[in-house]
Amino acid sequence: MSFITSRAFDESQWMLPSRLPHEVICHGDFAPYNVALIDKKTVGIFDFDTAHPAPILWDVAYALYCWAPFKTDLVDCLGNLVEQVSRAKQFSDAYGLSTTQRQKIVNTMIERIQTLVDYMQSEAAKGHAGFIENISNGHHLAYLADIDYLKINSTFITDKLIIKADI
Repeated sequence: MSFITSRAFDESQWMLPSRLPHEVICHGDFAPYNVALIDKKTVGIFDFDTAHPAPILWDVAYALYCWAPFKTDLVDCLGNLVEQVSRAKQFSDAYGLSTTQRQKIVNTMIERIQTLVDYMQSEAAKGHAGFIENISNGHHLAYLADIDYLKINSTFITDKLIIKADI
């Protein structure tokens, strides 16, 4: 019996909703700010409060969004689109993403980020002070801008992730 088919799984409560198919327990927020490094070596991964069951691509998409990073804020973007796609291709190659997964990754990033915005808004509506503050400070607007950026550049990103040669 696996954890996913166990009674403990059925009784587990997750901060973020689970998503089908339940392939793995996702970290939920695998981003540079949740990884400890010494020089270039990862020595720790932390902040598992958003862990939840979901498909592998769900977690990979958010990680790729954060590590490439496909962000529009000048502080967070880390270079232009070509540089972001280059890092995303290295990540995808190292992870061993299939062509099918690469074809789905941008749409999965968009869906994952929108799910985060929806969660932030839902928690703010329930009175959660931290999320009320995040919304009032416009944090969700950065995510929405990133969604637009991904939509506009979806074909370019996907094409470059699929090609065999370096970009």
